[in-house]
Amino acid sequence: MHFDTRQTQWQEPNEPYWVWDALRQTVHASGLQQPSNREHPATSAPPSSEPEPEGERYNPAIHGNYDPTAPYAKRYEDKRRAQVEEEVYGPSVRARQSTGYAAVGAFNRFSGAFQTSDKSADRHNDYNKSGRQMRNFFDVDAAANVHGGKSLKDERRQAKIGKKELHALKKKKREKKEKKRLDFYKS
Repeated sequence: MHFDTRQTQWQEPNEPYWVWDALRQTVHASGLQQPSNREHPATSAPPSSEPEPEGERYNPAIHGNYDPTAPYAKRYEDKRRAQVEEEVYGPSVRARQSTGYAAVGAFNRFSGAFQTSDKSADRHNDYNKSGRQMRNFFDVDAAANVHGGKSLKDERRQAKIGKKELHALKKKKREKKEKKRLDFYKS
């Protein structure tokens, strides 16, 4: 809370500030606080233009053929991977990879309460709902993997029928067709 204007804000101010003690309705005993950084952090960090040490760059005269497992190659690989991650996932990747203390949490937009990862929107799709309902009666994963991950249709396609069975099926089909034909003439 700003000491003079009494306005609250979520971001740390750019000027020295006091912490307000709501219970005592006075300034907290910790004293005047200094902002952690004077400037607001940019949404995307500009590429670092730090000079590279001479020994860490690839030099054909020194290193000979280019080796992708050498330290000079690893350095560029790490930089490239960090850039790709930032492009894909955004600036939050830097926050997750920082060495300081960090916590990531999700909050329910209706109640404002902390929400664990198992209670995400994926929990409420048809597949997961039906899976939870069926799990009460039998082991869903075991039933799905009984056939080695293949569908029953694939299993039937791959089943080999012997000559006698094939002959019996053809005979049965012929008899059924003949019966239909005779029933048509009788009607």
